[in-house]
Amino acid sequence: METHGAAIGDLEELRELLRKTVPRPHEPLGEILRRAGAIDEAQLEEALGRQRREGGGRLGSLLVDMRLVDRTQVNLALARKFGIPCVRLDRVRVSPDALDKLPADVALRYNLLPLGEIAGRLLVATDDPLNGQVLQAAALYHNGPVDPVMAPARDIALALNRYYSRLDEDQALADTRTDAV
Repeated sequence: METHGAAIGDLEELRELLRKTVPRPHEPLGEILRRAGAIDEAQLEEALGRQRREGGGRLGSLLVDMRLVDRTQVNLALARKFGIPCVRLDRVRVSPDALDKLPADVALRYNLLPLGEIAGRLLVATDDPLNGQVLQAAALYHNGPVDPVMAPARDIALALNRYYSRLDEDQALADTRTDAV
C-alpha cells in the first residue's frame, strides 16, 4: 500500500483534490487493504474469522494486533474509505499564516501540521484523520472548522520541527531587533 498520496504544491491544488476525493463508506476496510496489497485473501479471512470468534471489534485494530499491517496502513485505508486525501508533505508549501492558526504546543502535542486555510476552514495534516477528539481540539484552538488530510506521522513530525523551529528563530531575531532599539 502506498504511504504517500498525491503531490500537492499549493492550496489551490489541495482544494481541487479535496473536491475530487470520493468517500467509499460502503466499501469494507478489509477489501480496501486486500486490493492495495497490504494483506491477501487468506489473511483477510483469518482476521474476519478471529473477529467473529471474539465477538466483533475493529478489523483494523485486529489486523494490527495480528501484525499483518501497521497503523499507518490502516489509517491510509480508512482515509480512502472516508474520502480523506493523502498528501506528501515534502511537496506541500505550507502557508506561513496557517502556522499562526494553531499554537505550536497544540500542533506538537497532537502531531498536526496546519497547511492553510480554504474558505475559513483550516486544513491540517494528521496521521489519524478520523480521531475526532484531536480534530475537535484543533477546531477549538483555531476557533473555526478544521478539515484533515492524511500524512505519515514521521513526515508530520519532521515538518513540525522544521516549520515551528523556523518560527522560533524568526521570533528570536525579532525580539533581538526590538531589544536593540
